[in-house]
Amino acid sequence: MHEKKVYFIQPSITYHSRTERFCLKLIKSELGEDMDITNPANLSMKRIKQWKEEIKEIDTVVGLALENKYTISVWTVLEYAESLKKPIYTIKVGETTFKWDEGIQKDVEKLSLEETRKFTRKITLGDGKHMLRGLIFGKRSKY
Repeated sequence: MHEKKVYFIQPSITYHSRTERFCLKLIKSELGEDMDITNPANLSMKRIKQWKEEIKEIDTVVGLALENKYTISVWTVLEYAESLKKPIYTIKVGETTFKWDEGIQKDVEKLSLEETRKFTRKITLGDGKHMLRGLIFGKRSKY
């Protein structure tokens, strides 16, 4: 029996974060410790650009939704995996909550490229009056 392969697609703002570490542990908890997880955060840019080839070789895909939103990269990969009939799971993460669900979730908003940019800017820099402070001093992401 071969080791099961999982592709974990997440917004780039969660790369190497506590949210990412939590999700990787959750994937192993839900799908089994023997899972080989492919994580774009650890891939070369060349391999990231060949994501469709990666998905063809994978057994299962897990996507991360932040604040009930799929960023464009996440939902694009999930929909492609669905077209290949791959099992899909979603981890929904809010500021203080998480939920593991099967499939692409209909109640999760799919962001366009511009909406994704605005959303990630809001998380990394803050909004309104706090944005200038985030630009100058940096802001620790809540994820």
